[in-house]
Amino acid sequence: MEHLVHEAAHNNLFTNPRAHEYTEFLYAFPVFRLLKVFRTLHLEHHKYLGDPVRDADVVRLQYIGFIGEERLSAARFSWLMFGLPFSGWLHYEYVVTLFTEFWTSPASYPWKVIYWVTVLTTVHLSDKWFGFALYYVVPWFGVLNITRYWSEVGEHLGMDMTKNFGNSRTNDGFLHRWWIHPLSDGLHTTHHLNSQVPFHKLRRAHKELMREVPAYREKNKMSNGMAETFWQIYECPTVIKAVGEGQAAWGSGQVWAKR
Repeated sequence: MEHLVHEAAHNNLFTNPRAHEYTEFLYAFPVFRLLKVFRTLHLEHHKYLGDPVRDADVVRLQYIGFIGEERLSAARFSWLMFGLPFSGWLHYEYVVTLFTEFWTSPASYPWKVIYWVTVLTTVHLSDKWFGFALYYVVPWFGVLNITRYWSEVGEHLGMDMTKNFGNSRTNDGFLHRWWIHPLSDGLHTTHHLNSQVPFHKLRRAHKELMREVPAYREKNKMSNGMAETFWQIYECPTVIKAVGEGQAAWGSGQVWAKR
């Protein structure tokens, strides 16, 4: 469902753009996402990809500790990649950010309230609380946040963020396709080249680019497994340096500044 929210943010689910707002309750409300909020942040990620100040994804990775002024030690990297996801911090973060924002944002009122009142009333009247907890609460609160964490760190970390091309990784291993990056989300290089290609056509586009475009074949960073993705991130750390208030620069010296 989160990937459907992503596709809707690019208007890739329906030919009529307004249909994405009308059907938000089907794919966004169940995972406490608001299409309007997600679309704003995600399109800025595409516009300012890799900007240490304006790309919210990079800002978060700096906050977590993956990106800094120095290369991470092996111990620190292992903690952030494998220890932190199971420490409970990501679960706490989901509640105080995503869940809280869903209810406090004025977007999609009163429909999100009507949706969840209907869902919880149906669960209560049918006496399905155990099934609801086992098949919804545990996957959303216990598994999804870890899955999304590994998904997000695997998309751009360890890449050359000063370039317009070659700044996204293609994760196309078995576990990538069936767990971490479903709906062809792992074909991230192709997605960032043209975000209007819908998920069900990304693989065809990726294959054609690999066959027809030498630059794509040469610069496309491939990973065929989760362990390979983790190693690529560790082997080529993403390092930036602060150069003034509201500014930061990648290791190459390219400077980004606040608007």
